[in-house]
Amino acid sequence: MNRRAYAFLSIAAALWLLTAGVAWLSRQFVHGQGYASRPIVAVLTLLGLAFVLHLVGLKVAFGCRPTRRLTAAIFSVAVLLRLTLLPSSLIQEVDIYRYLWDGLAANQGVSPFAYSPQQVIEATAGTAHDESLRRLVAAGQASPDRTAILHRVHYGHLPTIYPPVSQAVFAVAIWLTPNDATLALHLLVMKACLMVFDLGTLGLILALLQTLGRHPAWSIVYAWCPLVVKEFANSGHLDAVAVFWTTLACYLLVRMLVAHSPLAWQWQGALGAVVALALAVGAKLYAVVLAPLFLSACWRRLGWRATIALAALWAILTLGLVWPLLPGGQSKAPEHTARLAEKTVDAPAVPGETTTSAAGDGSRGLTTFLTRWEMNDLVFLTLVENFRLQATRPAHEQAWFVVLPERLRRWVIRPVARWGNVSEHVAAFFVARGLTGLAFILVAGWLVLRKPTRASVEGWLEAAFLTLAWFWLLAPTQNPWYWIWAMPLLPFAKARAWLAVSGLTLVYYLRFWLIYQWPNSPVLGAGYHGTEFFDFVVVWLEFGPWFLWLSWEFWGRVRRARPFIDAGQLKPG
Repeated sequence: MNRRAYAFLSIAAALWLLTAGVAWLSRQFVHGQGYASRPIVAVLTLLGLAFVLHLVGLKVAFGCRPTRRLTAAIFSVAVLLRLTLLPSSLIQEVDIYRYLWDGLAANQGVSPFAYSPQQVIEATAGTAHDESLRRLVAAGQASPDRTAILHRVHYGHLPTIYPPVSQAVFAVAIWLTPNDATLALHLLVMKACLMVFDLGTLGLILALLQTLGRHPAWSIVYAWCPLVVKEFANSGHLDAVAVFWTTLACYLLVRMLVAHSPLAWQWQGALGAVVALALAVGAKLYAVVLAPLFLSACWRRLGWRATIALAALWAILTLGLVWPLLPGGQSKAPEHTARLAEKTVDAPAVPGETTTSAAGDGSRGLTTFLTRWEMNDLVFLTLVENFRLQATRPAHEQAWFVVLPERLRRWVIRPVARWGNVSEHVAAFFVARGLTGLAFILVAGWLVLRKPTRASVEGWLEAAFLTLAWFWLLAPTQNPWYWIWAMPLLPFAKARAWLAVSGLTLVYYLRFWLIYQWPNSPVLGAGYHGTEFFDFVVVWLEFGPWFLWLSWEFWGRVRRARPFIDAGQLKPG
């Protein structure tokens, strides 16, 4: 065994030990208990060390020959890391209970968009007004474990926000689970089903790298990343499904772009890519932002007639897959707009939220998410805090970086509040949403117009990565697992700063530790309580230096792209 192989195996073994340590610590995360004593800092320390180690493994792997043996070793280690965390207890996440309940509803022949879990809890078999609701009540009372699933769905007063493709996966997972299964087995089967998509994404990354002649070591960016392993194998986030379909769509489009086959075969490749992209949107809506890039590439390769046909097909498929989420009722989402610290932690619902809702409006959950949720953001946070009226807010909720005068804020916000018939707090959110949305449209439009003009297929992949990356950076909700949307294309990013995001975004979990330790008192005399200390201090430390690093790299690329002109060569006139 040479020194490179020994180093490679040593790093893999150390990564496994760190992952096993996280699995061992997860036993102390008991649902609904012991918040203040949870070892969040210890878990973050192990994940941070694993993040650094996986980057070292990336560097070592580049020194190895790009053989099938290396590819098999990378994939095997990835599987081992995921299997280690698969049976572990959930760490600060409860979204998977919603998946389980949605799957249970579907297996009862009831649309998960029809009733919120809270409506099922409040109903009884004798008072339920229709057969569908009675079936859901019976399902929720079938066993103590299924009752626990129903009661652990967070924001249970809202219907589900997850599109039908993901719902199909939930239903299959429940179908595969025995009726008398324990809660632990329900969680294990659901996470195992999602892990299949996660590993499928890794296989597509390896295939994409091989197609473009890139070193398979680049796959370590995704395969061994502790963020990916934690969020999919431990937390069981459904994003694994959408990421798989998105990566498949990119792979099929690249195969079409690099192919020298007859035009009819290229058209079939584009057709597959468009269908896969529609399935990605049907799994999670974020993939819709890639549609302009896909259609632009098809237009340049296949012509406008084929592109119009592909665009029409994509639109029809996408609308068909997301129709349950479209507005279909008159009920309104709650007006609560606080920064939702408890969205992904097993804690009681945020005070002030309503618990009743009308049935049949599947859009309410999605509407609330798009117009209320805010988490772990810097760009959006800076904007929204500068538009929120500060005069009526307590001192510990006033951000230090507010620079807009109160009079200007009132001049902007109050007309929006009257026009939208919402509170001034919500109006500030809408204004910030509009500004960041406009910024993203400009960035995405520039990428569509600029990148496809290059002959390099890798240029298109970089544009796709940047589209997803900036969509995440400009969003009000920057959950760590949302960053994984862009990670399969990370090998094609030019700036090294992007490699750091997977580690930095894990700081998100420090928020909960701060909330548990300083719920209603200033943190270390800073003047902010736990929630505000994270939002107004930690987030700036998390992303502030990183933005400077990214800007420095961007400026360096701009300077290198400029032709050097000696001052002596310039002549007047």
